[in-house]
Amino acid sequence: MLVRKSAFTLVELLVVIAIIGVLIALLLPAVQQARESARRMQCTNNLKQMGLGLHNHHDTFGKFPPGQMSVSNRDQSGAAKAWSDKHSLSWMVFVLPYIEQETLFQQLSDENDNFDIYLGRFSWWETGTNWGQIAVDGFMCPSCPMPTANPHRKNNAKTNYKAILGTEYPDNLATDDAGYTKRFSGTFWLNSATGFNDLTDGTSNTVFIGEQDGAEKPRRASCWVGSDRAHWLNNNLGSTSANPGFTINGSNAWGALGSMHPGGANFCRADGSVVFIPETIDGTVYEGLGTRSGGEVTPSF
Repeated sequence: MLVRKSAFTLVELLVVIAIIGVLIALLLPAVQQARESARRMQCTNNLKQMGLGLHNHHDTFGKFPPGQMSVSNRDQSGAAKAWSDKHSLSWMVFVLPYIEQETLFQQLSDENDNFDIYLGRFSWWETGTNWGQIAVDGFMCPSCPMPTANPHRKNNAKTNYKAILGTEYPDNLATDDAGYTKRFSGTFWLNSATGFNDLTDGTSNTVFIGEQDGAEKPRRASCWVGSDRAHWLNNNLGSTSANPGFTINGSNAWGALGSMHPGGANFCRADGSVVFIPETIDGTVYEGLGTRSGGEVTPSF
């Protein structure tokens, strides 16, 4: 007696394959969304830790770190000297001890004679090791596709976060004393020394740090260590400008803040909280968030 073996027909097999393909197609966006959610959460945590670092710096020194630190425009006798052709160190250098990077901070301190502004240079490579090429995970958004070495910043290790100088575009400063002493409407600029008492708009109405992604176009991220020239502000500082090219996810390569998170970018406020601000935010409100004492009333997010 012949026993007939059961088996899938070709049509049945094709139907099963088609169903599996549809299920995978339905599942893939959910997986990608879950991954982006995790990356965005890590980015939020990075900003939170930097915000706490700025608060701890203020607790220790009575002020926030400078947006960029340069050598003095005077020597110890009071005579004028060049400052703009020297390098500068960024605010992120001075946050290092508060994000468990004390060793790297000490190496940079040793490199720069304990940050003595009356000596002739600030550097991060002249003694042989390029400290600026050491990547710091907490300074990088995991959603950013740019490699760790930023090709637009001489392959120094990238950062996706910039301190806010105000509503002004972070253009190059004049190289005379007026450039050296220029003040901005935000909290951080060249050799700034602001404190909580300067934030009369309120800490929840003032943003300290914003994202800048490093997608190939248009935005080019930054590097955390500093700037090759002290008067180049856009390396470590950003602005909240209503100019269409500089709004969130705007087209300006150096000045626009933005991210690869859909629809906006993360910002750290002066109270230490982190908020996601949509790219559709009203320009006037966006500018108001960047000022420390403009008197604006900003909505909650």
